[in-house]
Amino acid sequence: MVFISYSSIDYKTAMMIRNVLEENEIVCWMAPESIPMGGDYSNEIPEAIETCDAFLLVLSQKSQLSNWVPKELDLAITYNKPIIPFQIDNGIITKSFNFRLTNIQRIEALQDLDRSYRKLIERIKSETKTIRSDMVSSVLPTKYSYYQMLNVDDISQVNIEKIRALCDVTKSLTVPIGINSNNEKVLLDLHQRGDGPHGLIIGPVGSGKSEFIKTLCLSLCLFFSPENIRLHIIDQKGGGLLHEMKGLPHLGCGLSESSEYAVKEFTHNIEDEIDRRYKLLEKEKVSNIYQYLKLRKQSPETVESMPHLFIAFDELWTLKVQYPEVFEKLKNWGNRMNAELLGIHLLFSTQYFEGLIDDSIWRMIDYRICSTVQRHGKHDNDPAISNCPGRLYMQARSKSEIQLIQLAYCDTENAERNLSGLEWFFDNKSQRKEIIDLIMRYELD
Repeated sequence: MVFISYSSIDYKTAMMIRNVLEENEIVCWMAPESIPMGGDYSNEIPEAIETCDAFLLVLSQKSQLSNWVPKELDLAITYNKPIIPFQIDNGIITKSFNFRLTNIQRIEALQDLDRSYRKLIERIKSETKTIRSDMVSSVLPTKYSYYQMLNVDDISQVNIEKIRALCDVTKSLTVPIGINSNNEKVLLDLHQRGDGPHGLIIGPVGSGKSEFIKTLCLSLCLFFSPENIRLHIIDQKGGGLLHEMKGLPHLGCGLSESSEYAVKEFTHNIEDEIDRRYKLLEKEKVSNIYQYLKLRKQSPETVESMPHLFIAFDELWTLKVQYPEVFEKLKNWGNRMNAELLGIHLLFSTQYFEGLIDDSIWRMIDYRICSTVQRHGKHDNDPAISNCPGRLYMQARSKSEIQLIQLAYCDTENAERNLSGLEWFFDNKSQRKEIIDLIMRYELD
């Protein structure tokens, strides 16, 4: 993640720089957009600088006179962050800034702007060592079960109370989803301050898209109670995913049909829930879900429940093509303000990209998943291409590089799924079913 430091007078230029970087898949942190609703600048900015991969200084006469920029630059120096000065005017550099930037090469954006942007992107990638982790020498397992990820041998060793005791929904929504090429557990944090609320997974049929949704949903339900997480699943491919998640107390309304009545009913239910949330925030006089959940924890008898709303689209194409107006409405509910205020999270899954994923969807996405599985044999000699289901590329805010990961499968029944006889699952029992039964018993107790 790149922290952008700038004078508020240079806001338009800073936004232009941010847009260029994000178009090149460089994650940026920039106030005030990156600060959660109701967040404290004096806390959020130092934390972002401490965790950033590089510090981008939008250098101008105005930034040198700013109250915030010198403090931010000093903090970046203290944390030994790579500092990249991007000079946008030909003003004189003051003695204090010259001293701070000793031996640091500036990029001048005074004439050929396109060339300056190219230099900036190359410099950021060089400074942050932004490389594809799949291009380094590494070994990933072809079989990786959900129990392996939890470091247990069987269901008797899964302790929900112990797992949830370490989780605070107001600070993090971190859950495990798989393993990376360094043999490290891969974590995804859906919190605003983490990897972000909205995701996109793309891949052909049989590549592991639905399995990713199942693994993510199961982890959310294992690590957080129904008090904190509510799942709504749109699966218009026959409802198989909804059926497999049946029994989870976290499961809200689902959509498994393509009929106009079913779509309207689902939309109406979500609309009612969003209206309820706005009213509850107003009633309790708080500005966002994180403040509300703290209040709920203090006074559970008087403050109503408001779990995070996680809506998963298992194949985006059906809803967007058949009911475009409904899709636009659902997408708008996940805008930045609603995501921060109401705790709305969207996960889009599709096998199509061109003509389906437009700029508005791409801009709202925080973490991106892409399958390595190819169906047409066009890249058979490419080492980055795999025939292993669940082998995924992942780009998220918490990591500057694109990771190659192996998804942890929560189903363990043997299945071929039309992929040249490859087995997706690795023994005779369904770990998903065992986990769901355990969660059900725990919630009933």
